[in-house]
Amino acid sequence: MQAGQPPESTVSAALFASGSGSNVAALLEHRYSGAVRPCYRCLIGNNSGARVMAWAREHGVPAYHVSRHTHPQRDAYLARLEEILTAHRIELIVLAGYMKLLPAAIVRRWRGRILNIHPALLPRHGGRGMYGLAPHRAVLAAGEQETGVTVHWVNEEYDGGPILMQRTVPVRAGDTAETLARRVLAVEHDVYWRAVEQAAGALARARQRDPTETDPAGFDNGYDTGTGHEVRRDGPPGAAVPHVTCGVYAAPSDTRPAVYGDVRRRSGRVLAAGGAEPAVRPAVASAPQGTASAGVAGVV
Repeated sequence: MQAGQPPESTVSAALFASGSGSNVAALLEHRYSGAVRPCYRCLIGNNSGARVMAWAREHGVPAYHVSRHTHPQRDAYLARLEEILTAHRIELIVLAGYMKLLPAAIVRRWRGRILNIHPALLPRHGGRGMYGLAPHRAVLAAGEQETGVTVHWVNEEYDGGPILMQRTVPVRAGDTAETLARRVLAVEHDVYWRAVEQAAGALARARQRDPTETDPAGFDNGYDTGTGHEVRRDGPPGAAVPHVTCGVYAAPSDTRPAVYGDVRRRSGRVLAAGGAEPAVRPAVASAPQGTASAGVAGVV
């Protein structure tokens, strides 16, 4: 992607995470080279002390702590999530180590626009409680010869929804849950950006056909080139969210104060992630209706 391309070459994405944030870091530091790329507008975390919150801010991405601690009432919790996602005009939600079940209202509103990654070959070893070392222990206990990584579209169930990509990881003699987890995590870092890029491309193609088709936040995809701010078309005149530097159309010298969140901006520099392109095969299931995804593939 060349400098100076218009904002239409990006898809606004939100990250959700709970822990150390290695998948978030891998996504933020990957140099996307496709015709359409995700622009990570914000991160929402349910743990204010998690390393991932700092990862986001170090990359110039506004980070928000939203949990039942900050918003004990269900309605207030849901309203805050919707407020952030709408303010940032989010088209795609990327769960990257997020340990909470998204509210059903969020899933319905962004259906077909929410991705999750799981450290096992779904539908095996998924569901409530299958996070951390649990899926790897389950693989070893079952005596399986391979495990892997699954990227899937999110529905109202833990680790439910159609599969977008999978890649297998062999189980080695003498593996422990810890050694297996390390190898699977390395594969997660190489798979997830591919799935996000593919989803962003599908959403952008659908947006070209019908600007309202992939606009759950209710905007007209407007962009105020005079200020560099995202403009909330459904809010008060001039309402804006923090400008996020995506390395494409923003000035490195940006010092505007944030309206939402605590932002420490950088120049938008991203780091290249090497590695050869893997072979691809058809996925287990296609993308949900509404994503207009063509050529959905699984990675092996």
